[in-house]
Amino acid sequence: VQDGQTWTPGLLALTALLLFIGPIGKSAQFPLHVWLPDAMEGPTPVSALMHAATMVAAGIYMMIRCFFVLQGSSWAPTVVAWLGGITAFIAATMAITQRDIKKVLAYSTLSQLGYMTMALGAGAYTAAMFHLTTHACFKALLFLCAGSVIHGCHHEQDMTHMGGLKSLMPSTYRTWMIGTVSLTAILPIAGWWSKDEILGSYVGNASIAGGPLLLILGLAVAGMTAFYMFRATHMTFSGSYRGHHPAHESPKVMTGPLWALAIASLFVGFIGIPDNTFGTAHTNIFEHLLHDWHVGESAHLHVWLAALSTVIAIGGALLARAIYAKSEGKDPLPAKLGGIWTLCNELWYVDRFYLWLVRTVQQGIANVCWWFERNVIIQGAINGLSQGTRASGEALRRAQSGRLGAYVTSFVVGAVIVLLVVLVQLQLR
Repeated sequence: VQDGQTWTPGLLALTALLLFIGPIGKSAQFPLHVWLPDAMEGPTPVSALMHAATMVAAGIYMMIRCFFVLQGSSWAPTVVAWLGGITAFIAATMAITQRDIKKVLAYSTLSQLGYMTMALGAGAYTAAMFHLTTHACFKALLFLCAGSVIHGCHHEQDMTHMGGLKSLMPSTYRTWMIGTVSLTAILPIAGWWSKDEILGSYVGNASIAGGPLLLILGLAVAGMTAFYMFRATHMTFSGSYRGHHPAHESPKVMTGPLWALAIASLFVGFIGIPDNTFGTAHTNIFEHLLHDWHVGESAHLHVWLAALSTVIAIGGALLARAIYAKSEGKDPLPAKLGGIWTLCNELWYVDRFYLWLVRTVQQGIANVCWWFERNVIIQGAINGLSQGTRASGEALRRAQSGRLGAYVTSFVVGAVIVLLVVLVQLQLR
């Protein structure tokens, strides 16, 4: 299969897409992404472990290990890349409209998984593995910070009822900012290195149809990521406290892990930067790891692209600051964006479509079952059996007339018939 000598390209492409159906569901890619935000209802440590670092990322890891199937097809990687780009974009738009602090991170996870899928489509397996690792650090940090905020605000998750926590929860705020800057990919923290390797894989990549559009889409998502994360930051930590109960900092048993993950988010990016980035050779862990898996692909850093994405991210952060720093929990965007905000807030109506589809199919199946039960089982079997029994009873009732002559005649006729049958049998022998 690796040499392309066993299977035809069409069969390889079909195999790649069928394999990719698994990660579409497992790693919550469009259009099977709807389950992940609802799965964030559990405790934040569970979300930090399973959704930021392990379970949800397993689909991306599987596709990295099955790289040879994607490489054997000319058009399957394009499908993978575009699904990743669409997921990254629509999830970012959904995150912008959320008021629940955990839902913001949930849709952010969807968007970052879309980035990783874009890397798979471009053949940037090193960048995908690198971003998977950095994402595990800063997203786990952000989930635990969200848990600390929820704990400190007496289980409040609505950001419009928070605010002013910068001074009330200083450790949580500082670690949240480290995670936010890493996620928004502002130099030189972890997310900056891995995300820009993904975007760089589309520079001059002619193997992906619409590659330049995907690059523009990725840059737009970078700006939206900075916007929704700093929107959440200002709604949660800026202004005055708007909660119903006094807020307090979490105990050290909760803030200690935050600082451990914050340190990882600061420095984990340096283990995967491209070789000779600083003019001296060093070891790129992911490149050498994937080389052991026979992936012949190297990471590259494009300085102009990294600078452009950083400027876009800073622009998104400044825009969020201008809108939300003094908003005191009020969101002016719904009134300004109108239908666009409604579309994003309704999750592009994908959830509603699935509900309509399930209800329609379910109702159709129920109607068929009702007709079958009514007309076949009840009318045909049950009522038919009762009517047959009644008809048989009517026939037997007519035979019981009470006249002795009729009984004798019937007996004689029956005896004659039996005698004739016996005689015929004897003659045949």
